[in-house]
Amino acid sequence: MRLYNSSAILITYNPKKDTAVLEWKASTSGWTEREFKHECYEIARAVQKCKPRFLLSLNKGLHFTINLELRDWIVRHIFSEHRKNGVNKMAILTHPEEIAPSQEELWKNSEIETSTFDSLVEAEDWLYASQVSLA
Repeated sequence: MRLYNSSAILITYNPKKDTAVLEWKASTSGWTEREFKHECYEIARAVQKCKPRFLLSLNKGLHFTINLELRDWIVRHIFSEHRKNGVNKMAILTHPEEIAPSQEELWKNSEIETSTFDSLVEAEDWLYASQVSLA
């Protein structure tokens, strides 16, 4: 089920897996912080609509540098809303070279169990590891 689609991100919901999927697009290069925050608010609205237990963020298309202040803003304003709306786990698919220690620290500060991966199979295996059957 499609929840939101823009030139920057496609957000869908899979009710069988109780997962919202965030698919970032390459059009994010050259963005301003305002544009990034707008899309983050759209993600929060989409999550509020479907209240998924899981988030899968496909960040390999995201070409926007997130500074430390913006990372803190994400945790305080976006991740906290996700948690309030039922999200328990989030898997982030990204390029291994883009996983900085500061990103790992960001996820540790979140109330949502979060991990980063460079393989979709590994991300989904981790995301659904505690589930008996979601097929």
